[in-house]
Amino acid sequence: MGSDAKDDLPVETATPFAKWLIMYFERLNASTPKNTWELGAQTAREWVRLIEGAPSAEEISSLMGIVQLNRRRSTAWDQMAWGVYGWAERKGYAVPSFDNFYRSPLVAPLAPPTRRLWLTKVAAALKTRLRKGLTWIWPAA
Repeated sequence: MGSDAKDDLPVETATPFAKWLIMYFERLNASTPKNTWELGAQTAREWVRLIEGAPSAEEISSLMGIVQLNRRRSTAWDQMAWGVYGWAERKGYAVPSFDNFYRSPLVAPLAPPTRRLWLTKVAAALKTRLRKGLTWIWPAA
C-alpha cells in the first residue's frame, strides 16, 4: 500500500465528488448520448453506493478494475480513477501500487517493427503500386 500520488482524494470529499461525477456524466449523456457517458454515470453511482455502505473487498476490486480500464476514455473518467484509487487506499483496502494501477496495455508504446518486417512491407507495397501504375504499359494477358 501507499501511493506516490500526493493529491489523493480525501475520504471526506469522496461522496460530493462522486455525486458531481454522476451529474456531469448524465449531463453529457443528455446532450450527446454515448455509452461512455452512461457507463460513467453508472460507475459513479456504484462508487457512491460503496462509499455509503460497507463494501466487500470484491466490490472494491471490481470498481477499481472498471475505472482502471476506462480511465483513458475522458478526463472525467481519469479523475474518477484517481478518486476511487485514493479513496480505496485511504479507507484501508488493498490496492495495487500507483504505477501498476496506471499502467495500461492500451497506452504502452508500440515497439517499432523489425527492419526486415518493415522492408518486406515496403517492398510489397511498392510492388502493388508498380503493378497498378504500369498496367497501361503491360496490359494483363
